[in-house]
Amino acid sequence: MAHGGCLILAEVVQIKGSRNGLVIRLYPRADLQAIKTDLTSKLESANGFFTGARFMLYRDQQALPADEQREIEELLRRYGLVPAMTMPLPTPEPNRKAKTIIPPERPVPAGAQPARIVRQGLRSGQSVSYSGSVLVLGNVNMGAKVEAEGSVLIFGRCRGTVLAGTNGNREARVVCHSFHGTLVAIADTIGYPEAPLEPSQFIAACLRGDQIVVEPA
Repeated sequence: MAHGGCLILAEVVQIKGSRNGLVIRLYPRADLQAIKTDLTSKLESANGFFTGARFMLYRDQQALPADEQREIEELLRRYGLVPAMTMPLPTPEPNRKAKTIIPPERPVPAGAQPARIVRQGLRSGQSVSYSGSVLVLGNVNMGAKVEAEGSVLIFGRCRGTVLAGTNGNREARVVCHSFHGTLVAIADTIGYPEAPLEPSQFIAACLRGDQIVVEPA
């Protein structure tokens, strides 16, 4: 489910985007193994999109034991994330007139696939176009548009127009939690995938022959 423009990935772990990076919120009653298992699943699904992103661990009600924090941070480092000393929790932004969003590019480690991170959902009239892959931390709503030469990963619902592999890349995918009334194009193939919201997993639209199909990410 989505809340405040951010996607709740599972009961154990919530990942929220802020202007400063990612806030990884841990369910206070979850044990270390459950946290690591859930994080691993989500990071594997992200397929390298978080590489280079700063993060902060946060748990309500009680502090995270130092040894557990070290283990979780080490897991996140293995997926290319960078710990931050402090980071404010995300707060709702005031309503603003819709406009094209062109976030600044940020460096990524050598050898990593470049990706542009959009740190909020896209409303009607907003668009993003990029020569690599795009990660959206929120919903892509009806009337919004994402164009990418690589893949598109949406941490939320997809109801807008998404064009992936615009340079002819037939291996590109569109990954999200649900498709509703969505126009998806991959390379030169257009489709209208429909799939219900599945809070516990991502789904992916990809090319199989000359058709766009939806399958677990």
